[in-house]
Amino acid sequence: MFLLRPTLFDVPEAYKTITSLKVVTGTLRALEGIVGKDKLVVSTSSSLLHTAVDLVFFSANAAAQASRKSSPRVNNEAVQKVGSDHRRATNVSARLDAQQKKLNLPILPTTTIGSFTQTADLRRVRREYNARKILVG
Repeated sequence: MFLLRPTLFDVPEAYKTITSLKVVTGTLRALEGIVGKDKLVVSTSSSLLHTAVDLVFFSANAAAQASRKSSPRVNNEAVQKVGSDHRRATNVSARLDAQQKKLNLPILPTTTIGSFTQTADLRRVRREYNARKILVG
């Protein structure tokens, strides 16, 4: 007995759902012709225990994608005609100045989720910066 384990598509391709599903179905039918239906087993490469996806989802998703492709709310010819000719009314420095006046952001605005390693040296530098012992600029 031989085990044939073809990889039909990788993860990025899986997101193309119906297109990939049609390709995979064709490939499976070809394999079925070679090994027979009773010896063809189809499974996933990992557990789908916590994945709420079925064929109804795939067909509904295909309908939504087709609707989106033809929707005038998504495909606006006027926007497509503008293309690379689009120019903003103001230059970059004017927009940055307006942004700074409105938001008053620090020089390097950052956010963290708190899970990054915070060494003693990093905490010291942050403390000195907040105490205005370290000047930037």
